[in-house]
Amino acid sequence: MRSHTISPNYSYKKSKNKKWFFVRFIKWCFILFCFCCLGWFIRFQVKIKSNLPDISQIKDITFSQATVINDRNWNELYRLFSENREYVEYSGISENMINAIVAIEDQRYREHDWLDTMWLVRAVISKLLHPNSRLQGASTLSQQLVKNLLLSNERSVIRKLKEITLTKQLDGVLDDMVKETRWKLSGNEMKRAKKELALELYLNKVEFSNNAFGVEAAAQTYFDKHASELNVLESAILASIPKSASVYNPYSHRAAAIWNLSITDSEWTTYSVTSDEALHSAVMDKINTIMAKADLKNKKDYASFSKYLNWLIDFSITVDGVKYDVKYGVWRKDAVLSRMYEDWYIEEDQLVKALIDGFDIELKSSWFEIKAPHFVMWIIKLLEEQYDEETLKNGWLVVTTSLDMDIQEIAEQSLVWNKSALEVYGASNEAMVYLDSTNWDVLAYVWSYDYFDEEIEWQNDMMQSPRQVWSSIKPLITEKGRSFSQQV
Repeated sequence: MRSHTISPNYSYKKSKNKKWFFVRFIKWCFILFCFCCLGWFIRFQVKIKSNLPDISQIKDITFSQATVINDRNWNELYRLFSENREYVEYSGISENMINAIVAIEDQRYREHDWLDTMWLVRAVISKLLHPNSRLQGASTLSQQLVKNLLLSNERSVIRKLKEITLTKQLDGVLDDMVKETRWKLSGNEMKRAKKELALELYLNKVEFSNNAFGVEAAAQTYFDKHASELNVLESAILASIPKSASVYNPYSHRAAAIWNLSITDSEWTTYSVTSDEALHSAVMDKINTIMAKADLKNKKDYASFSKYLNWLIDFSITVDGVKYDVKYGVWRKDAVLSRMYEDWYIEEDQLVKALIDGFDIELKSSWFEIKAPHFVMWIIKLLEEQYDEETLKNGWLVVTTSLDMDIQEIAEQSLVWNKSALEVYGASNEAMVYLDSTNWDVLAYVWSYDYFDEEIEWQNDMMQSPRQVWSSIKPLITEKGRSFSQQV
């Protein structure tokens, strides 16, 4: 018989070869993966750096500002603008406003070096977990400044990476800008000066809705005061707007921006707190009583603060025999106040006062006022003969005119008082020009009773329109007719 010997190592060697092949396969896959990542990284770098703006442009950037037309005593008559803006330095901005915008937009602004790594990691993880969602978060105030000045509002990974790349270069540019006016600063002083400059640029650039660009224009638009005079509540309202100027528009979306107080009766009819004086008084008295007893000491985070506030202002009240259910909804302004309280910018009593005052705060009318309209239109016509439209709307001209607004108001009122006397003779309108007899300055210029009344040819300025020769004697004929009727 033939004998056949089987080696005991045969199966072992076969298994070892398979294992070695698998290891080599994994190794080459890993190498290939690394090359792919490297190629992807290089491609991204090329795409990011292509058409990347020069960060040094910030040094020479100019913000468009309105052309202001004043009377002889510097009373503002009107503004011409593409963006209604009045640049104000950091020192001209209320500390309340500074703290409010930092608290809600970039809590660690004073600590990080322009980029907040913690926020970036959180945003990346969020994007990986939800790839179809919009890229959000991770934007410090510095990144928002770079985006507003140099980039578009496009939501994409490429734009975000460009934003990060430029923000890393921001420190050197701000360093040069500070050194142009301030020398021999210590390290901490220089860091603080650069942070303040970045905030100054941001708050002068950002939009606050309703044609208000920059914090000074916003303060004047909504509260009729300067940015340096903003209190805690006003600052919280303004700081709530930049996140979305349309959504948090204080005029058209007051509930989202300021407060949302729901008042309903037993039939689920909704009421406004300002719709009835008795209802307003009763609700505010109740809220004042509740808030006076509120304990916010342990409500330092927004989650507990909002939950407590929603629970606190949830009551029923009877007014004139009708029972009303009152509930409060926490919105953007409250989020800003909560952050300010959490970060120790305000004390508990300031928080409570701001919450109470928020129910009765009155915003300035959204109507953009024009005084002495016919005169202003005449001045604009003269300006257009000397300057192009771009200069007029972006050049920040300050035009001082000969008009005296005090005399103008007297002239406008005198026409209204004389209206009934003219109507007897069939007249429907009248005009007046008042000149300084010593130098022929135009001190008052009124063409009609009401510039905005379409029925009386409101915007036709007959002072500037060509007239028939015999029209010049009409006042004399009218006066002669009046004298004759009196004699008869």
